[in-house]
Amino acid sequence: MLKPARNKEKDPEGRMPLAEHLRELRNRLAKAMLAIVVVTAVAAFYYNDIINFFTKPVLESVGCPKTFAEVAKMPEGKQCAQITINGLLAPSPWR
Repeated sequence: MLKPARNKEKDPEGRMPLAEHLRELRNRLAKAMLAIVVVTAVAAFYYNDIINFFTKPVLESVGCPKTFAEVAKMPEGKQCAQITINGLLAPSPWR
């Protein structure tokens, strides 16, 4: 059964007990982890599009008509690392 919401008055000085700080930290960490998981899943799905978005200007500047996927086939280990980096960096400015 759910606990009823606490109807405490807010402290005008913004003070909170330690338990409230820990509860807020737990909630923020849970939201951040959820964002990382979601963005990592999206990055895995759109992996080639993301890589081509970042490498296409460089390849065009040197006169290479091919995409990054055609120029260099990445092993799965590097692909997983790139997907993880995308998953960690994309939601970083999110609150």
